[in-house]
Amino acid sequence: MVGLRLERDGVSVRVAGPRAPVVEVAGRAHPWLTPSRADEPRDGEWTVSMGAGHTPLSDLIRVLPGTGALVDEPNRVLVADPADPSDALRLARAVLRRRLARRGDLYLHASAVDLGNGRAVALLADAGGGKTTTALSLLASAGPAARLLSNDDLSVRLGEDGGRVLGLGWPRSVWIRAASAPLLRRAGAAVPDPPPDAPYAVYRPAEIAGLLGRGVAPYADLGALVFLRLGGSGDGPARLTPYETATELGRHAQRADPDHPELDEFLPGPGPDPATLAGLAKRLPGYGLALSPEALPGLARTLGGLLNALD
Repeated sequence: MVGLRLERDGVSVRVAGPRAPVVEVAGRAHPWLTPSRADEPRDGEWTVSMGAGHTPLSDLIRVLPGTGALVDEPNRVLVADPADPSDALRLARAVLRRRLARRGDLYLHASAVDLGNGRAVALLADAGGGKTTTALSLLASAGPAARLLSNDDLSVRLGEDGGRVLGLGWPRSVWIRAASAPLLRRAGAAVPDPPPDAPYAVYRPAEIAGLLGRGVAPYADLGALVFLRLGGSGDGPARLTPYETATELGRHAQRADPDHPELDEFLPGPGPDPATLAGLAKRLPGYGLALSPEALPGLARTLGGLLNALD
Protein backbone atom coordinates (compact mmCIF):
# COMPACT_ATOMS: atom_id res chain seq x y z
CA MET A 1 0.00 0.00 0.00
CA VAL A 2 1.26 3.46 -0.86
CA GLY A 3 0.23 7.03 -0.15
CA LEU A 4 0.32 9.90 -2.63
CA ARG A 5 -0.36 13.59 -2.02
CA LEU A 6 -2.02 15.66 -4.76
CA GLU A 7 -1.51 19.38 -4.28
CA ARG A 8 -2.54 22.63 -5.91
CA ASP A 9 -1.57 26.07 -4.64
CA GLY A 10 -0.95 24.91 -1.08
CA VAL A 11 -4.14 22.84 -0.82
CA SER A 12 -3.74 19.07 -0.73
CA VAL A 13 -5.50 15.71 -0.51
CA ARG A 14 -3.95 12.31 0.09
CA VAL A 15 -4.73 9.21 -1.99
CA ALA A 16 -3.88 5.82 -0.47
CA GLY A 17 -4.21 2.29 -1.78
CA PRO A 18 -2.46 -0.40 -3.83
CA ARG A 19 0.47 0.93 -5.82
CA ALA A 20 -0.85 0.40 -9.37
CA PRO A 21 -4.16 2.30 -9.07
CA VAL A 22 -2.57 5.08 -6.99
CA VAL A 23 0.10 5.57 -9.67
CA GLU A 24 -2.71 5.62 -12.25
CA VAL A 25 -4.44 8.41 -10.32
CA ALA A 26 -1.19 10.41 -10.31
CA GLY A 27 -0.83 9.99 -14.06
CA ARG A 28 -4.34 11.17 -14.74
CA ALA A 29 -3.94 14.17 -12.44
CA HIS A 30 -0.78 15.44 -14.18
CA PRO A 31 -0.02 18.29 -14.94
CA TRP A 32 -2.89 20.01 -13.13
CA LEU A 33 -2.13 18.55 -9.70
CA THR A 34 1.37 18.09 -8.24
CA PRO A 35 2.04 14.61 -6.77
CA SER A 36 4.41 13.70 -3.96
CA ARG A 37 4.85 10.75 -1.62
CA ALA A 38 2.67 10.84 1.50
CA ASP A 39 2.92 7.92 3.91
CA GLU A 40 0.78 9.70 6.49
CA PRO A 41 -1.81 12.48 6.23
CA ARG A 42 -1.04 16.00 7.35
CA ASP A 43 -3.03 17.54 10.18
CA GLY A 44 -6.54 18.25 8.90
CA GLU A 45 -5.87 16.64 5.51
CA TRP A 46 -8.48 14.40 3.91
CA THR A 47 -7.53 11.00 2.49
CA VAL A 48 -9.18 9.23 -0.42
CA SER A 49 -8.76 5.53 0.31
CA MET A 50 -8.92 3.03 -2.54
CA GLY A 51 -10.19 0.25 -0.29
CA ALA A 52 -10.67 0.26 3.47
CA GLY A 53 -8.41 -2.63 4.42
CA HIS A 54 -5.31 -0.56 5.27
CA THR A 55 -7.10 2.48 6.74
CA PRO A 56 -7.97 2.77 10.46
CA LEU A 57 -11.64 3.52 9.85
CA SER A 58 -13.75 4.19 12.92
CA ASP A 59 -17.15 2.75 13.72
CA LEU A 60 -18.71 5.92 12.35
CA ILE A 61 -18.44 4.92 8.70
CA ARG A 62 -21.44 6.23 6.76
CA VAL A 63 -22.73 5.54 3.27
CA LEU A 64 -23.20 8.73 1.29
CA PRO A 65 -26.72 8.90 -0.18
CA GLY A 66 -27.02 8.44 -3.91
CA THR A 67 -23.44 7.26 -4.45
CA GLY A 68 -22.70 4.28 -2.25
CA ALA A 69 -19.39 5.94 -1.31
CA LEU A 70 -18.21 5.65 2.25
CA VAL A 71 -17.09 8.45 4.54
CA ASP A 72 -15.32 8.28 7.87
CA GLU A 73 -15.57 11.85 9.09
CA PRO A 74 -13.57 11.53 12.35
CA ASN A 75 -10.55 10.24 10.42
CA ARG A 76 -11.22 12.45 7.37
CA VAL A 77 -11.37 9.51 4.96
CA LEU A 78 -13.41 9.08 1.79
CA VAL A 79 -13.44 5.52 0.44
CA ALA A 80 -13.37 5.20 -3.34
CA ASP A 81 -13.97 2.17 -5.53
CA PRO A 82 -10.64 0.28 -5.36
CA ALA A 83 -11.09 -0.92 -8.95
CA ASP A 84 -11.72 2.52 -10.43
CA PRO A 85 -8.94 5.16 -10.39
CA SER A 86 -11.41 7.63 -11.94
CA ASP A 87 -13.58 7.40 -8.82
CA ALA A 88 -10.60 8.21 -6.57
CA LEU A 89 -9.59 11.13 -8.79
CA ARG A 90 -13.13 12.54 -8.76
CA LEU A 91 -13.23 12.48 -4.96
CA ALA A 92 -9.73 13.96 -4.66
CA ARG A 93 -10.69 16.70 -7.11
CA ALA A 94 -13.85 17.40 -5.10
CA VAL A 95 -11.85 17.92 -1.90
CA LEU A 96 -9.37 20.30 -3.55
CA ARG A 97 -11.99 22.34 -5.38
CA ARG A 98 -14.12 22.82 -2.28
CA ARG A 99 -11.15 24.06 -0.30
CA LEU A 100 -9.99 26.40 -3.07
CA ALA A 101 -13.52 27.79 -3.42
CA ARG A 102 -13.28 28.96 0.17
CA ARG A 103 -10.22 30.97 -0.90
CA GLY A 104 -12.21 32.74 -3.61
CA ASP A 105 -11.74 30.64 -6.76
CA LEU A 106 -14.67 30.83 -9.18
CA TYR A 107 -15.79 27.79 -11.19
CA LEU A 108 -17.22 28.02 -14.72
CA HIS A 109 -18.83 25.51 -17.06
CA ALA A 110 -16.27 26.36 -19.73
CA SER A 111 -13.46 25.10 -21.92
CA ALA A 112 -10.26 27.07 -22.47
CA VAL A 113 -7.36 27.06 -24.90
CA ASP A 114 -4.00 28.80 -24.52
CA LEU A 115 -3.40 30.15 -28.03
CA GLY A 116 0.36 30.16 -27.51
CA ASN A 117 0.66 33.93 -27.33
CA GLY A 118 0.70 34.14 -23.55
CA ARG A 119 -3.07 34.28 -23.06
CA ALA A 120 -6.02 31.93 -23.23
CA VAL A 121 -9.59 32.19 -24.44
CA ALA A 122 -12.40 30.81 -22.26
CA LEU A 123 -15.32 29.29 -24.20
CA LEU A 124 -18.67 29.18 -22.38
CA ALA A 125 -21.91 27.57 -23.52
CA ASP A 126 -24.78 25.42 -22.34
CA ALA A 127 -24.39 21.62 -22.28
CA GLY A 128 -24.06 20.43 -25.86
CA GLY A 129 -23.48 24.01 -26.99
CA GLY A 130 -20.19 23.43 -28.80
CA LYS A 131 -17.53 24.06 -26.12
CA THR A 132 -15.53 20.90 -26.74
CA THR A 133 -15.84 21.01 -30.53
CA THR A 134 -14.82 24.68 -30.60
CA ALA A 135 -11.94 24.19 -28.15
CA LEU A 136 -10.46 21.26 -30.08
CA SER A 137 -10.92 23.02 -33.42
CA LEU A 138 -9.15 26.01 -31.96
CA LEU A 139 -6.40 23.83 -30.54
CA ALA A 140 -5.85 22.13 -33.90
CA SER A 141 -5.68 25.32 -35.94
CA ALA A 142 -3.92 27.72 -33.55
CA GLY A 143 -0.38 26.44 -34.17
CA PRO A 144 2.06 24.12 -32.38
CA ALA A 145 2.44 26.43 -29.35
CA ALA A 146 -1.28 26.17 -28.49
CA ARG A 147 -2.19 24.13 -25.42
CA LEU A 148 -5.40 22.70 -23.98
CA LEU A 149 -6.11 24.33 -20.64
CA SER A 150 -9.47 22.80 -19.77
CA ASN A 151 -12.41 20.96 -21.21
CA ASP A 152 -15.84 21.76 -19.83
CA ASP A 153 -14.44 22.75 -16.44
CA LEU A 154 -12.48 25.92 -15.66
CA SER A 155 -11.67 27.70 -12.43
CA VAL A 156 -10.81 31.40 -12.38
CA ARG A 157 -8.77 33.39 -9.90
CA LEU A 158 -8.68 37.18 -9.85
CA GLY A 159 -5.20 38.58 -9.17
CA GLU A 160 -4.71 41.00 -6.32
CA ASP A 161 -3.14 43.59 -8.64
CA GLY A 162 -6.53 44.39 -10.18
CA GLY A 163 -5.54 43.22 -13.64
CA ARG A 164 -4.45 39.60 -14.01
CA VAL A 165 -7.07 36.86 -14.35
CA LEU A 166 -5.71 33.34 -14.04
CA GLY A 167 -7.54 30.38 -15.58
CA LEU A 168 -6.87 26.96 -14.08
CA GLY A 169 -7.73 23.68 -15.77
CA TRP A 170 -8.69 20.42 -14.07
CA PRO A 171 -8.21 16.77 -15.04
CA ARG A 172 -11.46 15.81 -16.71
CA SER A 173 -12.20 13.46 -19.62
CA VAL A 174 -12.98 14.80 -23.09
CA TRP A 175 -16.17 13.40 -24.62
CA ILE A 176 -16.45 13.70 -28.41
CA ARG A 177 -19.84 13.04 -29.95
CA ALA A 178 -20.08 11.12 -33.21
CA ALA A 179 -21.58 14.18 -34.93
CA SER A 180 -18.61 16.34 -33.85
CA ALA A 181 -15.83 14.17 -35.29
CA PRO A 182 -16.36 15.26 -38.95
CA LEU A 183 -16.46 18.93 -37.90
CA LEU A 184 -13.19 18.52 -36.03
CA ARG A 185 -11.52 16.85 -39.00
CA ARG A 186 -12.67 19.72 -41.21
CA ALA A 187 -10.91 22.09 -38.80
CA GLY A 188 -7.70 20.05 -39.01
CA ALA A 189 -8.09 17.80 -35.96
CA ALA A 190 -7.31 14.18 -36.78
CA VAL A 191 -10.04 12.76 -34.56
CA PRO A 192 -11.40 9.30 -35.45
CA ASP A 193 -15.08 8.46 -35.32
CA PRO A 194 -16.34 6.75 -32.15
CA PRO A 195 -17.01 3.00 -32.37
CA PRO A 196 -20.18 2.21 -34.38
CA ASP A 197 -22.11 1.15 -31.28
CA ALA A 198 -21.12 4.22 -29.19
CA PRO A 199 -22.58 7.75 -29.39
CA TYR A 200 -19.27 9.27 -28.29
CA ALA A 201 -15.61 8.57 -27.68
CA VAL A 202 -13.90 9.38 -24.37
CA TYR A 203 -10.31 10.61 -24.13
CA ARG A 204 -8.11 11.83 -21.36
CA PRO A 205 -6.99 15.44 -21.94
CA ALA A 206 -3.38 14.46 -22.64
CA GLU A 207 -4.55 11.80 -25.11
CA ILE A 208 -6.67 14.17 -27.18
CA ALA A 209 -4.01 16.91 -27.06
CA GLY A 210 -1.39 14.40 -28.18
CA LEU A 211 -3.66 13.26 -31.00
CA LEU A 212 -3.65 16.86 -32.22
CA GLY A 213 0.08 17.29 -31.69
CA ARG A 214 -0.44 19.82 -28.91
CA GLY A 215 0.27 20.01 -25.18
CA VAL A 216 -1.79 20.61 -22.06
CA ALA A 217 -1.39 23.47 -19.60
CA PRO A 218 -2.34 23.55 -15.90
CA TYR A 219 -3.00 27.30 -15.97
CA ALA A 220 -2.76 30.41 -18.16
CA ASP A 221 -3.66 34.08 -18.12
CA LEU A 222 -7.12 34.62 -19.56
CA GLY A 223 -7.57 37.27 -22.22
CA ALA A 224 -11.25 37.05 -23.13
CA LEU A 225 -14.55 35.30 -22.42
CA VAL A 226 -16.41 34.00 -25.46
CA PHE A 227 -20.05 32.93 -25.07
CA LEU A 228 -21.05 30.45 -27.77
CA ARG A 229 -24.39 29.73 -29.37
CA LEU A 230 -25.10 27.31 -32.18
CA GLY A 231 -26.62 27.99 -35.56
CA GLY A 232 -25.29 31.43 -36.29
CA SER A 233 -24.21 33.09 -39.48
CA GLY A 234 -20.52 33.09 -38.59
CA ASP A 235 -20.25 36.89 -38.58
CA GLY A 236 -17.58 36.87 -35.88
CA PRO A 237 -17.54 37.79 -32.19
CA ALA A 238 -19.71 40.66 -30.95
CA ARG A 239 -18.50 42.67 -27.95
CA LEU A 240 -20.74 42.54 -24.87
CA THR A 241 -21.13 45.21 -22.23
CA PRO A 242 -19.80 44.43 -18.73
CA TYR A 243 -23.40 44.04 -17.56
CA GLU A 244 -24.17 41.56 -20.36
CA THR A 245 -20.94 39.70 -19.62
CA ALA A 246 -21.80 39.44 -15.91
CA THR A 247 -25.28 38.16 -16.78
CA GLU A 248 -23.85 35.48 -19.06
CA LEU A 249 -21.26 34.51 -16.45
CA GLY A 250 -24.05 34.01 -13.94
CA ARG A 251 -25.64 31.46 -16.27
CA HIS A 252 -22.44 29.46 -16.61
CA ALA A 253 -20.99 29.72 -13.11
CA GLN A 254 -21.24 26.57 -11.01
CA ARG A 255 -20.51 25.23 -7.58
CA ALA A 256 -16.99 24.03 -6.91
CA ASP A 257 -18.19 20.42 -6.82
CA PRO A 258 -21.59 20.00 -8.46
CA ASP A 259 -21.12 16.21 -8.72
CA HIS A 260 -21.04 15.43 -4.98
CA PRO A 261 -23.66 17.45 -3.08
CA GLU A 262 -23.64 14.76 -0.42
CA LEU A 263 -20.21 16.05 0.70
CA ASP A 264 -21.60 19.44 1.74
CA GLU A 265 -22.07 18.22 5.30
CA PHE A 266 -18.36 17.44 5.69
CA LEU A 267 -16.65 19.77 3.23
CA PRO A 268 -18.71 22.91 2.66
CA GLY A 269 -18.05 24.51 -0.71
CA PRO A 270 -19.50 27.97 -1.36
CA GLY A 271 -21.39 28.69 -4.55
CA PRO A 272 -20.49 31.43 -7.06
CA ASP A 273 -19.92 34.81 -5.43
CA PRO A 274 -21.83 37.61 -7.25
CA ALA A 275 -19.10 40.12 -6.40
CA THR A 276 -16.46 37.87 -8.00
CA LEU A 277 -18.61 37.45 -11.11
CA ALA A 278 -19.00 41.22 -11.39
CA GLY A 279 -15.25 41.71 -10.88
CA LEU A 280 -14.45 39.20 -13.61
CA ALA A 281 -16.85 40.92 -16.03
CA LYS A 282 -15.05 44.23 -15.42
CA ARG A 283 -11.57 42.78 -15.91
CA LEU A 284 -12.10 40.66 -19.01
CA PRO A 285 -13.94 41.54 -22.22
CA GLY A 286 -16.90 39.34 -23.12
CA TYR A 287 -17.98 38.39 -26.63
CA GLY A 288 -20.95 36.60 -28.09
CA LEU A 289 -20.12 34.24 -30.94
CA ALA A 290 -22.69 32.54 -33.17
CA LEU A 291 -21.14 29.25 -34.30
CA SER A 292 -21.37 27.75 -37.74
CA PRO A 293 -19.48 24.65 -38.97
CA GLU A 294 -17.98 26.70 -41.78
CA ALA A 295 -16.38 29.12 -39.30
CA LEU A 296 -14.51 26.51 -37.26
CA PRO A 297 -11.37 26.26 -39.46
CA GLY A 298 -10.77 30.03 -39.24
CA LEU A 299 -11.61 30.37 -35.57
CA ALA A 300 -8.00 30.49 -34.35
CA ARG A 301 -7.23 33.41 -36.64
CA THR A 302 -10.40 35.23 -35.56
CA LEU A 303 -9.86 34.82 -31.80
CA GLY A 304 -6.11 35.33 -32.03
CA GLY A 305 -6.70 38.64 -33.78
CA LEU A 306 -9.25 39.54 -31.13
CA LEU A 307 -6.68 39.04 -28.34
CA ASN A 308 -4.00 40.95 -30.24
CA ALA A 309 -6.37 43.87 -30.66
CA LEU A 310 -6.78 44.05 -26.88
CA ASP A 311 -3.05 44.67 -26.28
